[in-house]
Amino acid sequence: MGDSEGESNITMEIVKDNPRHPWIWHGLSSNPNITFEFIRNNLDSICWYRLLSNTFQLEYTTRLEQQKRRYKLIKNRKLRRKQLGKRDAQ
Repeated sequence: MGDSEGESNITMEIVKDNPRHPWIWHGLSSNPNITFEFIRNNLDSICWYRLLSNTFQLEYTTRLEQQKRRYKLIKNRKLRRKQLGKRDAQ
């Protein structure tokens, strides 16, 4: 199999099908073929520093930021409703 670092031709299926191979996880984490499912299934092995610099991250980061904004909006709405409810009760 060779060194997994920098080998973008290694798919996550190859890794999944060869669990006994001594994979170099920081290399796999920077592999552009990495999938979210693979990350979820290997949380303890992923090199998070390399994953964050992975080029696939752009799309995910954008979606994550959108989710964070949505969460903040929902949280702020709930907080405002509570505050309005307290005012009405006084």
